[in-house]
Amino acid sequence: MAHGEFIWCDLSTFRPDVTKPFYSELFGWAYEGLTQPDGTAYDVAGTQHGASAAIYQMPPKFVEIGMPSFWMPYIDVEDINAACETALSLGGRVEIGPISWGDFGQVALIRDPLGAGFTVMQGGMPDTSAITPTSGHAMAFALYVSDADAVSGFYNALFGWTLDPQGTETSFNVISKTGAQVAELHQMPDEERGKEQFWSIQFATENLAASKATLLVQGGEVVFEGEGTLLARDPDRGAFFVTEVKSAATPSIPTTTKPTPAKPDTKWRTWVGLGIVYLALFTNLNWLWGILFLMWTIPALRSGETFFVEPISRRDTPGLYWVLIITWIGLSLLLFWYGWGV
Repeated sequence: MAHGEFIWCDLSTFRPDVTKPFYSELFGWAYEGLTQPDGTAYDVAGTQHGASAAIYQMPPKFVEIGMPSFWMPYIDVEDINAACETALSLGGRVEIGPISWGDFGQVALIRDPLGAGFTVMQGGMPDTSAITPTSGHAMAFALYVSDADAVSGFYNALFGWTLDPQGTETSFNVISKTGAQVAELHQMPDEERGKEQFWSIQFATENLAASKATLLVQGGEVVFEGEGTLLARDPDRGAFFVTEVKSAATPSIPTTTKPTPAKPDTKWRTWVGLGIVYLALFTNLNWLWGILFLMWTIPALRSGETFFVEPISRRDTPGLYWVLIITWIGLSLLLFWYGWGV
């Protein structure tokens, strides 16, 4: 391990009982159950080639602020206290830590000046950086932001990274102090990247077509497909890349700003919802509208996002979010009341 190198990744998820089997089917992961200092489970996933990642229940603090399910990269540092001080001095935020993580070492969750989150670690977790990219293992990391200039100095001071242009003004290889490529940085507008600034993790597969079929069958979603790669979401909407590898060489994360859309799945939940709408209209059973409002409310509670004329996030506008949620639940109960003639 060396300062500024990626050494680990884990998934914070709402339903480990659902996402763990999903990734087992997708990547062949087996799990070793460990315990975090706070007593909660931390399941380390791996293949015959070694440890790959971990999955754990999203902490209540993250749920309260409306965090979605997310993959988190870990970066090695020589002095975690100095790293946090440097991040703060350059406009970053230290969300958690530094804290002792038992036998895992010390960790701190940091956000860069644009808000992209990552974890720094001093000692502890198994170093996966030397594992040859093979199915089920992380093979590359990339940062997607709105302004490369706004964060390049931050990462240079924190890790000693420099940016090497890939031939465009918006995509760069991230080079460590040792001269090795450790990641990529892609500058994209909001309409292509989304509203968040984020680090992404790319996992290897030896058969992309088979992986795509598996993740769809297991309840995942393909967001888009590029040449030899795809962006997917697990059943809790945790996003990750899957890329086909044929050799030890590590291809880069796709930089295309206009990816080829994946073939849509059946969206059966939407069809069920439409069926309830038409059934309610033709049968005049008002309690069916109550079911419809519940179908709208439950995913919003899980994801922390709802929609009423415009997207509403629990993290960004918690007051309005909860007013809408309470309204949907109230309407549902009212419709059950009148529908069943209570």
